[in-house]
Amino acid sequence: MVLPKVRRRNERSLRQTVNPAMHSPANFFRLFFVFCGAFVLVKITMTLAVKSSLSEGLRFFRPKPIRILHIVTSLVEYDKGTRGTVLGEDRLVKVLLPALRQTAWSIKKKHPKNWHMDVFLILGWEELKPDRRKLIESALPEGVGLEVWEDAIPYSYTKEQKDFDGVSTLKLATHALARCHRFVIRDKLSQYDFFSVWVSFFH
Repeated sequence: MVLPKVRRRNERSLRQTVNPAMHSPANFFRLFFVFCGAFVLVKITMTLAVKSSLSEGLRFFRPKPIRILHIVTSLVEYDKGTRGTVLGEDRLVKVLLPALRQTAWSIKKKHPKNWHMDVFLILGWEELKPDRRKLIESALPEGVGLEVWEDAIPYSYTKEQKDFDGVSTLKLATHALARCHRFVIRDKLSQYDFFSVWVSFFH
């Protein structure tokens, strides 16, 4: 007779500790939505982590674009009327600018992702004014850099003319302007893979 009393006492204590609200439908759906939300959050986190690792791996194996430096020398901004030119004609607009535009846009259209091109101008006149520089920049595609070396004509000694002290005089060596690209290539050798060197009358 002792055992049933103990069993009924245990059943009474168990019914007192268990909350009936835990087994209600509302609580069941609440727990279900919490579980689903946690599952979706973990799924999104894992997906983003996988995509990030894949993108890093693809960036590592993706080949870098070929870096090209297009170097152009130009002696005068306006024609002097020699060698069949018209005196005062705008050489920058009619000769230099069309050649730059055609070269830059042809590379941009044919190789938009595999090649990257910048332009380096070696000029024989003293100053490229801001409005003229903007004219050149507006003709180039987006992403093409522009550097300018102004007043780049080197000096040379003349053997024909002598001063009274017997020392040769200095003069501007316009014929040597086209050779100045060698200094640019030396400075930029580690920054580019290919160098394209031209003078403005090759158009």
